[in-house]
Amino acid sequence: MSTDNGDPLSFNSGDLDDTEYFVRHRLDDLQIDRSAWDTALVLDYSGSMNSSVTIGEVTQPKIDFLREAVTTLLKVWKDYALCEDRIGLVYFQYNASTDGNLIPILPGTNIETMIENITSHSAGGCTAMGAGLATGIDILETSTNRRFAILFSDGMQNRNPLVYIHENLDVTRRIDNIGPENYPDGLVSLCGPNGGQSDYAGPLPIILDDPININVHTIGIGAMGNWLEMLNHISLATFGRCYTATEIWPNLKEFFLETLVEIYRGSSLQVIAKKEGMLKEEQQVETFLLNMSVRKATILLSWVGEECPLTFKLKKDDKTINLSHKVVEDQTYRFATLAFPHYQTARTIFYPFKSAPFHFKKKMQVVKLSEPYISTDYGGELINPDGWWEVVIERTFPGNESNVPYHLMVIADDKQLECTFEYPFEIIYTGEPIPLSIKVLEDGLPVEKVYSAEVTVHRPKVALGTILSKYKIKGKFPMKEDITEDIAPCPTAQKLEMLLQDKKAAESLKEVELERLKLIPVWKTSLEKRVRSKGLFRGFYENTQVPGMYKLDFKIKGVGSRCGMFERTETRTIFIKPKPDLEATNITSNYQRKKGTLAVTVIPTDKFGNLLGPGHSQAVQCIVEGKAKGKVNDNLDGSYQTELKIPKKADINRVKVEVNILGEKIFEGKLSKFLQIGKDINKK
Repeated sequence: MSTDNGDPLSFNSGDLDDTEYFVRHRLDDLQIDRSAWDTALVLDYSGSMNSSVTIGEVTQPKIDFLREAVTTLLKVWKDYALCEDRIGLVYFQYNASTDGNLIPILPGTNIETMIENITSHSAGGCTAMGAGLATGIDILETSTNRRFAILFSDGMQNRNPLVYIHENLDVTRRIDNIGPENYPDGLVSLCGPNGGQSDYAGPLPIILDDPININVHTIGIGAMGNWLEMLNHISLATFGRCYTATEIWPNLKEFFLETLVEIYRGSSLQVIAKKEGMLKEEQQVETFLLNMSVRKATILLSWVGEECPLTFKLKKDDKTINLSHKVVEDQTYRFATLAFPHYQTARTIFYPFKSAPFHFKKKMQVVKLSEPYISTDYGGELINPDGWWEVVIERTFPGNESNVPYHLMVIADDKQLECTFEYPFEIIYTGEPIPLSIKVLEDGLPVEKVYSAEVTVHRPKVALGTILSKYKIKGKFPMKEDITEDIAPCPTAQKLEMLLQDKKAAESLKEVELERLKLIPVWKTSLEKRVRSKGLFRGFYENTQVPGMYKLDFKIKGVGSRCGMFERTETRTIFIKPKPDLEATNITSNYQRKKGTLAVTVIPTDKFGNLLGPGHSQAVQCIVEGKAKGKVNDNLDGSYQTELKIPKKADINRVKVEVNILGEKIFEGKLSKFLQIGKDINKK
């Protein structure tokens, strides 16, 4: 059998346990006329992934959460992939490792082999993220298909080649072997053997801003702003998406699946619902809405801890859905994928076919499949997708009284309804509004009845830079013991690690304020005559006075003439950066006559009082008479100090100086005026 273009079909014969499920769920999918996609999974298996995280009553290493998230992604992906879709795997530690192959996602045995590889591979060593990303790009280089990479990391890169921001006539994001003068913010020295050099031997530099035609979607888990911002830069340069969060669960698994939805953007895969809760009783019921044009839906339930497994029943109109042959189970998750219309019992199926001409390229006789005909002679209760569904969550072993955190996610395949959730592909600074929009179309035309279009913004209460600057170290610093090798080269990461061990301080990083922004239809504004704006809902979120990660939960509800009543949701994350302000920045100086040096200390601060914080010594630059002078020392308390060679104190009134912070010129003029500004500020 083959698709219309003569490509052979491939499938797992195990699906034939339920013939009707196989015919409607897979054969129709496998004939979809779209180009094949190739994807590289680039995963951080460094030593920090062995550190443990406590969720609820369960403590386990972060690497276990990663394995579970990637395994879930691959198993769900199998239900939506085409025959020629391929995937490759790259790990990065001291070096990047891969077998260099892109393997077909189908049949399912390929995925099972990859899952065994992911599960057996151990974490340890440093963080060669640049080598990992470069290797992922390399294995995709010869592909003629549409190409993607999914990059995950939980910490600061610290092995050459590094991903960094190159500033010359223009600003570009690059992967290259670089020296200390170009290290990314927060990195003081390299990690591991060979002087911190990985064994990557491919051509360098790789300029990510060049049209490499690979969308790199990045996923980061942790609290440190510097390396998360670098992930953001990678996705911005390659027109990918960046997903970040402080908490690893349930965000990591959710982010991997949302990345799958993003890869399928424009090809019908969408997020229907996301629910989170705590199972305290024997049973908990969650609901979600499907619309009539949904062709297929996946219901995924995840929980924390193997000791308290959960299960679920699926109900619609008070009828329990038969999920036999459709459920995939593991120790911490369970999901089912249903094709619609769904029949509760097996029915006789006729799948007519017609012969096609001999295919010379494939050198085989091929067969074209026609539309399936499901006999009505042998009953079978029909279940259509449209309406409210119930997920009844239960304990697998009744009687266990432990509270179990759970997460429910529903994704669906709908070719009639198209929803696009947008935020800016650019850097946003504190005080600047964030433009947000949702566009919803039905068969390419605007949906006339939209009940609500909104974004719930999770805004940090306090800037990480401020918390990290003011946190007083308890004990020895820098740490000598109980430190993973990949954190050692980064004093800022060490201080953050100590902060996270302080429960009260760590909780302050998680505190957010929720605000809801209602988006308004653009065609009801002054832009009414712009046809392209139909179906577009837009708004501006203006409360951006605190820098950090902003989580954006988009939601839209409405009714289409053909798709029926619908709900859609997706999550985005965006970085708000502090923009140091000269008038707010604290400046002090101390002239040492014997040495002929002037020690200048600055505490970069934005106009809202947020401290830039430690880890940005590379971004603080002092230029005297046109030349960069002095090493900038990070005092790890939000202040930075440099020594300028000034032979005579009187020269302070003559010497011209330029001060740049985060690439922004905050002062240019005589040194005496710069120091006077500091005195004026300190008097306030």
